Amino acid sequence: MFSVSRQPSAVSRQPSASKLGICILKLLFLYINHACEVDNTMNFENLEVWKRSARLSADIYKLTIDLNDFGFRNQLTRSGLSVPSNIAEGMTRESDKEKLRFLDISRSSLAEARTQIYIGIDINYINKNIGVLWINETIELSKMLTALKEKIKADS
Repeated sequence: MFSVSRQPSAVSRQPSASKLGICILKLLFLYINHACEVDNTMNFENLEVWKRSARLSADIYKLTIDLNDFGFRNQLTRSGLSVPSNIAEGMTRESDKEKLRFLDISRSSLAEARTQIYIGIDINYINKNIGVLWINETIELSKMLTALKEKIKADS
């Protein structure tokens, strides 16, 4: 007489295609994650200059929200926003030449924002105490960008 075995067949013991696919994706994710951690020090999100410039940009937006002169506010917020944006874009570039170019653009945007802050204080659009803090921050950020550029040049 024919007996039916209750043990699973060899085929049913194999992992399903979807489980195998998930395992492969997990391994790939771990590999990519490890590869990305090799030089995480130059990741823009870890750079103090990026963090501080993003904070300055947000402060400019918040503290000029009620300014009625749209042209002035727009120009100031755009130059302020350009700084962390160009740091981020530059630091994700492959070549050091491109990194340095975007850091130069960031430094130029700081000079533009600082000029607008001086004018904003002079025409009473920006509180003098806040404006002086912003001016000092743009000077410090500019020094930090210069130091970052020198580090990139030295490392290449």
